[in-house]
Amino acid sequence: MDNEDVSSMSRDLSTPLLTSRHDDPTQSLQGLTVTDEIDGDGSSTPACSELCAVHPREHRPIDDKVTALTLAMIIFYNVTGGPFGIEPSVKAAGNFYAIIGISLMPFVWAVPEMYMTYRLSEMFPCASGGVLWVEKAMNPTMGLVQGYLGWLGGVVNAASYPALLYEYIMSQFFSDAGQSEVNSLLRYGFIFLLALLLAIVNYRGLVLVGKASTLIYIVSMSAFLVMAIIGFPKVDPQKWLQTPQMGLVEQFDDDSLSTSGWLPVESLAGIACKCCQTLRKFVVLSCLDFVINHLCSSVLTNTPFLLRQVNNLFWNFNNFDQAGHYSVSVPKKTFQRGLSVSLLLVSSAYLIPVLVATGATDIEQSDWKAGTFAVAGTDIAGKWLGNWIVVSTAISVGASFCSELAADSMQLMGMADRAQIPSIFSHRSSFGTPTYSIIMCLIVIASVLPLEFGLIIELSNFAYCVSVTMEFMAFVQLQIRKGDDSILRKVFYALLVVPALIINLLVILLASYATYIYAAVVVVIGLLFINAKVLGSCVRKCFRSRRGHSVESLDKIVV
Repeated sequence: MDNEDVSSMSRDLSTPLLTSRHDDPTQSLQGLTVTDEIDGDGSSTPACSELCAVHPREHRPIDDKVTALTLAMIIFYNVTGGPFGIEPSVKAAGNFYAIIGISLMPFVWAVPEMYMTYRLSEMFPCASGGVLWVEKAMNPTMGLVQGYLGWLGGVVNAASYPALLYEYIMSQFFSDAGQSEVNSLLRYGFIFLLALLLAIVNYRGLVLVGKASTLIYIVSMSAFLVMAIIGFPKVDPQKWLQTPQMGLVEQFDDDSLSTSGWLPVESLAGIACKCCQTLRKFVVLSCLDFVINHLCSSVLTNTPFLLRQVNNLFWNFNNFDQAGHYSVSVPKKTFQRGLSVSLLLVSSAYLIPVLVATGATDIEQSDWKAGTFAVAGTDIAGKWLGNWIVVSTAISVGASFCSELAADSMQLMGMADRAQIPSIFSHRSSFGTPTYSIIMCLIVIASVLPLEFGLIIELSNFAYCVSVTMEFMAFVQLQIRKGDDSILRKVFYALLVVPALIINLLVILLASYATYIYAAVVVVIGLLFINAKVLGSCVRKCFRSRRGHSVESLDKIVV
């Protein structure tokens, strides 16, 4: 594949919204014929032009050179990039519950999100993804809101990568320095410098796609493969069963729950236990009564530890819906296989390192934090492996940051091209990158960098939760309420969506006060940002009226 093909694939696979500053949104729906959907066997099926009437730039030719593995790598870096950042789940819940949570999360969250993405991408194969889904199910305004919240969650998520790399460097090379010994201004300066350097690289046009994703995956995951090979013979399975002591629940607070919220996890545990007790009233057989009794006790005991890792697990397994941006560029079967392979890659990237690190080391639960995998690698094989893991983290974090920032800045530029936000954000540099969009993303990133890594995750999750909930609502509207499928299939859809929506609700309910305040502020800023043109027009009219001219008289003068 030559350089021209790679750069063409970069534009096709990494742009969540439109990237052309010359596209006219007012003419995009007139006379548009949607490209037929290409099945994996080469046959075509009629396109739903009435439903999928979108901007012509969003419908690109099918690229048969993109294999399922290549697509899986791109999705992998949209979702994760490696096991970096899963460590707070072990601190929050202990070895046993962390392993259970990592094993269950693909089924209760990732699979529903992937299936929703696949079905809606079948109906709307276009680069806009969730923005178009919500537009078609609800209205253009809701699509704009979904796009803004998705952009916000992505930008805050990008801020977590420099913070994560900082935690790894501190854990490996400055493990004796406590948090209190590190000046907060020095920490902020270091992280912001990392973000700025990566933003400059992004400004020069670096986008992570195709073969580059595969190469970076091999380089970044090779350290964990070596750790697994050396560490598995040392694993003691008994360590996987270690659970926290009940008297120490408050001590094992997840990083992302470092500030208290209005609904503590113990309250939710009590609610779950009450449900079990209510169920027990309807049980007559003594054997079932015994089971329900123990289930009630188990729920009360285990729920706090499972809930404390919800934020971290959600952050590590979300963003599968980003695959919808690529559905227009690849054959149908390639898209299916790419989604499936990406789920296997993501799940194994988390589960295998956690199994090795918890089973082959004696790291205390309270010592687990972002960066502990480097410590575990040092304990298992020596300092060289720990340093290798830090280098792998730097490579993966840099690639993930550039990929995320590229997508977010392109999304702003696409919204400006559609005249949804001020046109200044459609300005491109000499490298073809959206200059002011990158600056806007960097401003938001700089505003959240002073926060702890876990709280950044929580802020990202909160915005993403609302955004992806709107996508699930679009799925319900288009597939269940208006779809032509059978009743049984619609029931299956409903059962698939409910667990994912419960996870979303938990993440929102467990948010801290700081997150609610931040969310309120950014929503207000977003409303002002989205309506900047209307507000500017009102201000101009106000100034004109104060100068003694009515709007009508000024219009006559202009004429």
